[in-house]
Amino acid sequence: MSKGDDASTVEIRDVWANNLEAEFAVIREIVDDFPFVAMDTEFPGVAVRPLGDFKTVADQNYHILRANVDLLHLIQLGLTFSDADGNLPTSSAAGGRPVVWQFNFREFDVDRDVSNPDSIDLLIKSGIDLVRNREYGVDAIRFAELLMSSGVVLNDSVSWVTFHCAYDFGYLLKLLTCRRLPDTREGFFVLVRTFFPVVYDIKHLLKFSNSLHGGLNKVAEQLEVERVGICHQAGSDSLLTARAFRKLMASYFDGSIERPPPPSPVATAFGTTKIPLAAGPVDQPTSNHAALGETKLRSNRLQEHLQDEVKILTRKMTWLLGQSSLACKGRCYGYTGSFFGQLV
Repeated sequence: MSKGDDASTVEIRDVWANNLEAEFAVIREIVDDFPFVAMDTEFPGVAVRPLGDFKTVADQNYHILRANVDLLHLIQLGLTFSDADGNLPTSSAAGGRPVVWQFNFREFDVDRDVSNPDSIDLLIKSGIDLVRNREYGVDAIRFAELLMSSGVVLNDSVSWVTFHCAYDFGYLLKLLTCRRLPDTREGFFVLVRTFFPVVYDIKHLLKFSNSLHGGLNKVAEQLEVERVGICHQAGSDSLLTARAFRKLMASYFDGSIERPPPPSPVATAFGTTKIPLAAGPVDQPTSNHAALGETKLRSNRLQEHLQDEVKILTRKMTWLLGQSSLACKGRCYGYTGSFFGQLV
């Protein structure tokens, strides 16, 4: 694959059970050269709200997230890979066009599973064929096995770009660990920092823009970023997230995507919980730890495993996370401050 950045020609490539292996083979080849991964998910909405006495709004919001992610199934995942200049990988199979991946999952059954009816209506109106997903979609367990061995997760050379990403990471962690989400927010953050060591959350970065506000569509409109594809489909939303991030950095942070140095623990929107949060202006970087300026460090120990070994590793990962050798060392730019303060 080579590089391309003409948004008008981007192919949003649907991934189904029959092309899952082939597309992950491509992703394994390009992740080193395109280490910025913009993500979006589509899921059956917020269908349940647990009752109880919660110490803080953040605790309540996390328990709502946890209850829904544990109960419901992921419908779509969009992944847009790009390099430090915003270029996308191109494919000869697509006539040299840039490619974005849209994974369609099979687990959700619209006739049997719990869901939020309004959310389902919106997804159907947006063109998502839930019946086709059920029949031809990707098996979530197999997807998790391939993602674990792809070099995309557990890799501090990969930067994740998101927009208000709590549910996105919640569903991915459910797949990757084959477990329910942790009982506490603190446990959740340990998992996020382990699997996704570097995160840029646009929703948080808006705090440094002075004028930008709103959801993804509104922010993209303010930044004059055009959408490719259909709104509320994960591939299109992930591409819009990637391009909005680039425009945001160019317009408000002098184009710099260098990582600021790890800050001291600060109080977050959660109340008294103290979690490391890179909340300082990123237009004044003091570190030369740029994404393309350093040697790419891939998760070779995972890539060297055969697929059957990865299957065993996936099911045991949660146990490994409890060991002291996997102490949290993540660098997450903004997400801890916006996850649960105004989540729902």
